[in-house]
Amino acid sequence: MSTTIDDYKLRGLTLINTSQRYIDTDSIRNEIASIGKNLIYIYFIDLLFVYLDKSWCEYVEYILDTIDYIQLHQEDLHEFSELANHLLTLLNEKQMYLETINDDELKSFHDEIEKHCEQIELLNQKGELLLPNSETDSNENEVERLLEAINRNYDNLIIKTKARLDNINKIHQTTPAKTDDVRTIE
Repeated sequence: MSTTIDDYKLRGLTLINTSQRYIDTDSIRNEIASIGKNLIYIYFIDLLFVYLDKSWCEYVEYILDTIDYIQLHQEDLHEFSELANHLLTLLNEKQMYLETINDDELKSFHDEIEKHCEQIELLNQKGELLLPNSETDSNENEVERLLEAINRNYDNLIIKTKARLDNINKIHQTTPAKTDDVRTIE
């Protein structure tokens, strides 16, 4: 006759019952429970370190991304500042040249100034993009100050040039054309 699983089960339970009479099983159970709790604590601590390590890595990555963003923003601000200062210098030179220019060259001078309109518009757009990120607690915002100065100088230059052109056109319109006053004798 072959032994079945039930036979092994019965023999195992019999051994356990016999051993419980001679061995203090409560202390063994307590030790096993303690080891189990410690294993759970160790597992929990390992999970915590894995999570903290992951969180720490993400935090460090976030900081590095922020530093990269700040560096790019600083480069954009520097580029904007150089372009704006160059344009301001150019507009100031044109302003001084306007005072000395003769009337014959005024129309070409006006056309030359209007060519800078597109450059100013692009600079305004770039400045508007930089403006929210460059705001500081102080009232002095470099981007805003440069944009205002450029627009003010450009508008001022266009207005003065246009006013002089209008004056020249009025003078030419009010001055009658000279005709030879020749009388014929009959």
